[in-house]
Amino acid sequence: MTRARWWLPLLAAGLAYLVAPTAALVWDDQILVTQQLPSFQSFADVLQPPAGIPQWSYPYYRPVVVVTYLLDAWLFGPGSAIGPHAMNVLYHVLTTLFVGLLARRLLGRSGEGELAAIAAATLFAVHPIHTESVSWVAGRSDLLATLLLVPALHLALRWRDEGMTWQLLASPVLFLLALLAKEVAIAGLALLPLLWVLAPVTAPVGAPLGALENRIAPEGAPTGRFVMQALAWVGAAWVWWSLRLAGGASLSVAPTGSEMLFWNPLRAAAWYLQKLVVPWPQANFAVWEMVPSVTVSLAILGVAALALLASARLWWQNKNAGILLGICWTGLALGPSLAATLSGVAETPVAERYLYLPSVGFAIAVGGALALLLQATGSAGGRRLVVGSYALLCAVLLALCLQRGLVWQNDVRLWADATARAPDYALPWVERGKAQAASGDDGTALAYFERARTLKGSAQTRAVASYNTGLLYAQRNEIFRAEQAFRDAVTINPAYGKGYYGLGRIGLARATGPGAGGPAERQVLLDQAAADLQRALEVSPGFVDAWVQLARVLAARGDPGSAVVALASAERLDPAVMTRPEVLAFSRSLQQSLQLESGNIRP
Repeated sequence: MTRARWWLPLLAAGLAYLVAPTAALVWDDQILVTQQLPSFQSFADVLQPPAGIPQWSYPYYRPVVVVTYLLDAWLFGPGSAIGPHAMNVLYHVLTTLFVGLLARRLLGRSGEGELAAIAAATLFAVHPIHTESVSWVAGRSDLLATLLLVPALHLALRWRDEGMTWQLLASPVLFLLALLAKEVAIAGLALLPLLWVLAPVTAPVGAPLGALENRIAPEGAPTGRFVMQALAWVGAAWVWWSLRLAGGASLSVAPTGSEMLFWNPLRAAAWYLQKLVVPWPQANFAVWEMVPSVTVSLAILGVAALALLASARLWWQNKNAGILLGICWTGLALGPSLAATLSGVAETPVAERYLYLPSVGFAIAVGGALALLLQATGSAGGRRLVVGSYALLCAVLLALCLQRGLVWQNDVRLWADATARAPDYALPWVERGKAQAASGDDGTALAYFERARTLKGSAQTRAVASYNTGLLYAQRNEIFRAEQAFRDAVTINPAYGKGYYGLGRIGLARATGPGAGGPAERQVLLDQAAADLQRALEVSPGFVDAWVQLARVLAARGDPGSAVVALASAERLDPAVMTRPEVLAFSRSLQQSLQLESGNIRP
């Protein structure tokens, strides 16, 4: 019966995200699939991303995540939505399995400990705060880092207790892969000694204690084993950092003022702790107005400190370390996520997906508390009441997880929810406008873009709003209003390549349209269009559509040879571009022009 119970958290993890594979690609997913992945043509590109990938976050270094995206494309085909979503659910189920195994080691193999470990894994499986990590394809980095770090720590503990060579070798390798999935795995360097000291020692299962031929360290030498394991983990971290530097990535944190250095991280920490206990209301776009005030944050952190002291006292009295380990894990795993409040690299200061790794500790702490409650409950009826109440709680969480998953089904739902929670910020309105435009509602989309241009947000976000405004005006054939919107975009953010791309398209349309002037005016328009597109490519060398438009401009200027070179650059970046009917027809006309020019074909 005990083994059968271990299927419960895995089943719960799958059921909680039953609707995820039916979702569309949302938010940055389309950019990832259509614009970024084609830039990775070799394993060397994965380790050292080429320059000019559209909207690529170069300060990050996550080759393991890129490999999984390429695997998705290979297994399910480019542009698939169901495949990547299904893989995210699979990764979550596997992470739940490893959380359960680690919880079993930390909470003990007694009846109460076994049940508590299953309860901890189930809570992790159905916690609604994980919806962003599991339901968003582009947000799987936290999921993968946790999937790799948890078994790395579990194997480190097995090495401590069993001393098998493969455990010593596999643990730092998994740690390295976790780091290459996301930087938050660096918390493992702090979690390793914590677990090593506080986790209860477990005898090898099914292995004779006298069989030492496969062990490096002799029985009873935990200090030597720790030194070996710690050196291996530090070496893995050094390899990760070296690969980061070689790949051109870095971590830049330059906060100024006491608010940035102290109060903002404090408020963010309180928000994360609050969301673990009470995750509602949830938001994929969280802003400072949603974060507790300093006073409330101090109260939340005060309660957390009291819980930490109480768990430490409990451990000191009876060596029951489950709750203490869980609370410490939560705090240590939150540390790297607080860097987002200092670096300013993210559009939002806090995010629900950052809680995926810390929630492992929260689940273990809850499991430890449940084990104590079961031990204190004498009667069988009382124990059934405790277990039944916990099962009901998990069922409610599972239902709420499914409900939140419905919000992630498509961009219209997701950004309608976001604008309701953050109505004064530009980014949700921009994304909602994109969703409305994709659904064919251009009028509503234009209103959302115009609104976004007046709201709070970064220069990049407001430039995107202006660019999308220009696109819609261009579709309406309101050329001059479109041109002004594109010009606004590059005025707001001179490093925004798409703004120059839009100006290039408008210049070409004006030069070749029915309202074009004489040859001199037409030449000026084409020259300016070429300059705008070249500027777009200076900012984003991997911008495939800009290369195609530049080829069209060069052809219109009477230079088919240069146009062919530009089109070849587009094809080199994304071979699929040549499958577009309009691009294929344009390529053929270029070849004919070159043949005419060389005298091979007589008109």
